Amino acid sequence: MFLTAALTWAVFGLLTRRWQIRPQLSVLGIALFSAVVYLPIYAWCLPSQISGASWGAITLQAVYQGVVIAFLGAGLYSYAVQKIGAGEASLMLALVPAVSAVGALLILGEQLGITAVVGIVVVSIGAMLGALPPGKLKWVAWFGAR
Repeated sequence: MFLTAALTWAVFGLLTRRWQIRPQLSVLGIALFSAVVYLPIYAWCLPSQISGASWGAITLQAVYQGVVIAFLGAGLYSYAVQKIGAGEASLMLALVPAVSAVGALLILGEQLGITAVVGIVVVSIGAMLGALPPGKLKWVAWFGAR
């Protein structure tokens, strides 16, 4: 599922850039496509406890998932694709788990194991190297020539 999610974000970024779609339209497309595909499955096939939820909880989820995630997150990603390119914007998505883990450490007091720390460092270095212009990595070829 993670691979599929990464692939769909990559395709979304490339097509947004190629078709020169404005960020507002791409966000609207994401929201409408998601609603058309998911809502019937949710309504007819999945067990739901929404009738037992309070209106406050439903409103919180609607604002968070509908406004913050769908509109703000996807809109800023689309804007980044238009400004810096699909490749660089996609590389920055690799930092999301690292930022989440550091946030969990600082805000929630969760402990990070050595595997998580090594993963954060490796992914962060990879994202930074991937965001560099092509000519800046000549030293990598030097290591391979020996």
